[in-house]
Amino acid sequence: MGYELLKLGKINESITLFKLAANEFPKDANIFDSLGEAYFTGKQYNLALDSYKKAIHLGGTNGNAEKMIDKIGKEIGK
Repeated sequence: MGYELLKLGKINESITLFKLAANEFPKDANIFDSLGEAYFTGKQYNLALDSYKKAIHLGGTNGNAEKMIDKIGKEIGK
C-alpha cells in the first residue's frame, strides 16, 4: 500500500503508512528500508539516512540500504 501511494505521488501519505508499520513492527528491516525510500522520494535525506541505517542495523536489506546511503551522499554533495 505504501508503494502504491508513492506511485500516485502521495509521498506524505506513504511516509505516514510506513511509519505506522515501523511502529507496529519495529524489528522489520524491510519496513525501515521502505520508509527510507519514501523519505528519499520526498527529498527528506536526513530522515532517509536514519531509516536506512536502522534497516542495516536490523539486517536483511540485501544491500539496498547501503546503496541508498551512497546515493544520498551524492545528492547531498551536489
